Amino acid sequence: MKVLVTGGAGYIGAIVANELLNQNIEVVVLDDLSTGHQTSVPKKATFFQGNVLNKSIVAQALSGVDAVIHFAAKSLVGESIKNPVLYWHNNVDGTRCLLESMNEA
Repeated sequence: MKVLVTGGAGYIGAIVANELLNQNIEVVVLDDLSTGHQTSVPKKATFFQGNVLNKSIVAQALSGVDAVIHFAAKSLVGESIKNPVLYWHNNVDGTRCLLESMNEA
């Protein structure tokens, strides 16, 4: 089995990616590193740096994937109040874009 973990360089995503690897599941991580850290990505995971809004990189990351766990979201409350459009675009439009790419794959 091969699983794509979006947001896999973040705290929760990296823990999930590690747990999947511990269960001998192949892991692909997609993260734009806007709040995550590349050093958090498990070394055994395949890493793609990019945003879920980028259909080209998402298509590459989805190649051969059996399942997706989606953690790629902006989550800073103060920032979301100051810039709700950014959060809408990334979290809502990004999820829609990911779902469309999954359907195409």
